[in-house]
Amino acid sequence: MEEDRQYPGEGPGLRAGRRIWLQASVIALAAAITLILLLVLPASNSGVDQAGPVEERPAEEAVGEQPAAPPGQDGGQGATVVPGGGGNAPDLVVQFPNPAVGVNTGPPRGGYQDVSGQWVMEMSGSNYGLRNCYLSLEESGAITAPGDYDYVFQIMGSEYRWEQGDPAFNATLQLAVKMGSNQTLIPVKVELSGQVSGSLSEIEGDFTATPQGNAYAVYTQQGRFKMHR
Repeated sequence: MEEDRQYPGEGPGLRAGRRIWLQASVIALAAAITLILLLVLPASNSGVDQAGPVEERPAEEAVGEQPAAPPGQDGGQGATVVPGGGGNAPDLVVQFPNPAVGVNTGPPRGGYQDVSGQWVMEMSGSNYGLRNCYLSLEESGAITAPGDYDYVFQIMGSEYRWEQGDPAFNATLQLAVKMGSNQTLIPVKVELSGQVSGSLSEIEGDFTATPQGNAYAVYTQQGRFKMHR
């Protein structure tokens, strides 16, 4: 933080005002960085394995910590943060890279028969969103993510619910988001509730992402999600 020194012509009142302004700026920056991280997560319910103990620190201490973004396994770039689209779109968006291997090339002959398989998730929250996040809905009912994303988050527990002939889709995941160079873990619960298209190629609905622990609970996000393949 800037040293509290006196500028020419500056009285005690102005110095105090400048200190308050600097403190407010630090807190606002910390909140922005934390919110960017939180949207990289999905959620869990009581039947899902929970993340282990997590060190909780005030948001002020998170200033300057950003998610690591090393190159992908194929030499490509890691996740990046880009401006949102304006209007009702979020201010900032986390853009994920394609996984190094295993990207779908299109629907099977005869079309999809169920919702299992690889999907691409897009989320638009109240302040932040994400794009191009690859997820797989396993036949076992679990949800997995490419190993390429381990440097940003890991799925600690997951479950999705869908029945043949019923468009209703619900999912819960427990993620551990990794923040900063020391890889501090923040558990986040994300709940998805939506509808599957008749072609079984799109899922659209609402999400809630809730950080676990008092230090980050204020950064809960709500918005819309869309999955396609």
